[in-house]
Amino acid sequence: MSRKFIWLGVITLIIALFIWFATQAGVALFTYSRLQVRVPIKIEKWEVKNLGSDRFVVWGNYSYLYDNKMYEGGEPFSPPFLNPWTAEKEVEKYSHQHWELWLDPKKPERRALEKRIPYKKVISSSILILLALYFYGLAIYEGRDGTGGESQPK
Repeated sequence: MSRKFIWLGVITLIIALFIWFATQAGVALFTYSRLQVRVPIKIEKWEVKNLGSDRFVVWGNYSYLYDNKMYEGGEPFSPPFLNPWTAEKEVEKYSHQHWELWLDPKKPERRALEKRIPYKKVISSSILILLALYFYGLAIYEGRDGTGGESQPK
């Protein structure tokens, strides 16, 4: 197999990975930018949900008012725990806290408990594009005369 095809394969793989990560980063940044309004929520019910294989989360069903319209939702309020007793202790802590929600003012159904900047996705896609550019430049350098830029004696 020719070195040219190996370079082409490596560059194609890196560009495909870049497109995948850049798409994910773009969607995450778009979602982040849309969440602009914070509203208080009323927790209707706390419960511990079993996600299977020793994973339990604190689940909260809540409602919130935005633009004189009531919305309802539910989602996990905690990372997974290994046993239900730890999750029950967290329910006691969570029930005494004041909770707010981030939402999209144009579509209040789009909401999130936390508004996080997607640093990891943006950095990963940036590294991949730099890596693709590096290999592309290296392929051009290697492909000038097939000797890596050095002249061969005739």
